[in-house]
Amino acid sequence: MNDDAPHVATIRQSGRWPDRALGLVLATRLLAVLAGPVTLYLVATRRTLPEQGFFFVLVNVQALASLVELGVGTIVVQFISHESPSLHWRRDGALDGEPAALERALGVVRQGWRWYGILALLLLLAVPVGLGAFDAAAARAGVSFAAAWTVVVVGTAAYLPLVPLLCTLEGAHGLLRVQSMRLVQSTTAILALWIGLVGVGALEAVSMFALCWLVIPAAWLLWKHRAFVAQALRARSSEPSLAAAQWRTGGIWLVLWAAPQLLPQLVLAARGAADAGRIGMSLAIATAPVTLAGAWLQSRYPQYAATLARSGRQALDDLARRAGARALGVCALGGMAATGAAWLIHRFLPRFGDRLLSPALVAALCATGLGWIAIHALAAYLRAERREPLFAGAALGAGLTIVATAFAAPRGAEIATLVYSLAVLALAVPIVSIAFRAERAKRVDVRADVSGD
Repeated sequence: MNDDAPHVATIRQSGRWPDRALGLVLATRLLAVLAGPVTLYLVATRRTLPEQGFFFVLVNVQALASLVELGVGTIVVQFISHESPSLHWRRDGALDGEPAALERALGVVRQGWRWYGILALLLLLAVPVGLGAFDAAAARAGVSFAAAWTVVVVGTAAYLPLVPLLCTLEGAHGLLRVQSMRLVQSTTAILALWIGLVGVGALEAVSMFALCWLVIPAAWLLWKHRAFVAQALRARSSEPSLAAAQWRTGGIWLVLWAAPQLLPQLVLAARGAADAGRIGMSLAIATAPVTLAGAWLQSRYPQYAATLARSGRQALDDLARRAGARALGVCALGGMAATGAAWLIHRFLPRFGDRLLSPALVAALCATGLGWIAIHALAAYLRAERREPLFAGAALGAGLTIVATAFAAPRGAEIATLVYSLAVLALAVPIVSIAFRAERAKRVDVRADVSGD
């Protein structure tokens, strides 16, 4: 059942593209990107502008599921990738291999459950917080908020314990199987979202999406890998180093997620649902290229640690350089397409253009997407050694961006978006780049000392 072993070897030897794993990852992400215009059209034509503002608030909360998986989950993939040469899957769906490697891998799952359990509990606290912050404003706007908010938050929290299991599968030769399931998961959830937007309501549609996002992988794990789940339940936590790495990795993804996602929330609090809705829809368009570029990087994460372990630093440098350059290229081309789409909407569909920011500001949001992809690429490279030295720099840069955006939010959607974009490009990216260069210099010095000895 080691369905990824042949293509991983091919990638490691030639670096050619496309390959089956990357194709499935990109198909899943491309599905979301292609569905985006349909979703935005349905929101703009079937739902009111106040609903649009609260719709994107709920979408941002549900996006935490993907954030945690693509962010914190990558460190689980890295840990498991180090053990993957000694592991394989049995026909009954259980994990098998050398006893020491198997014990360490199952210990990673248990430690991951502890970490994700804490995250889930913290997320559940958002139920009363969100009701207190937004329910009164929703009532004034004639939007039913409480039930949808509760379902989305609880459903997202319930999904988090599945992440260590799925990431262990990805890191231990199961990437193809997991991505095949994800394609079904994404397709079903998107269809449920559209049905909800057409026939029920904007916020109820996000609830339906969140429930599909939870139920499909849970059912798949019980169907295909029930024995593995049972193994993990019986295992002991034996990777204390994972906890420290996950806290830092979780922190870096959380702050990088918070900076853009808080933009509409801050404007919602300062200016109301209409301005927040315009920013939310513009962010949705500008985020599509980042989604594709992030998928490109994600498909390479399992190979970073394995390449370092098997082939050394130079091979990792080559792999990371190619993956990063291609991800930035995908993001840049997608950003130009997104900006062009915004211009066409304003030019030929002014009714819908009124629900968007100007094309220039959409272009600014796309440029910030390039900055976030660059930061993720730098962090992923250093994370191959199961370390997260860029956390402090990323937290500082994102924190300054959030503060600047909060001060600009009362001035309106346009000013807040412009200040946010300038803060990302002029503060966050340079700060993280300086931290990366400093870390690289340390490693060069260490290698020079070792060579000298």
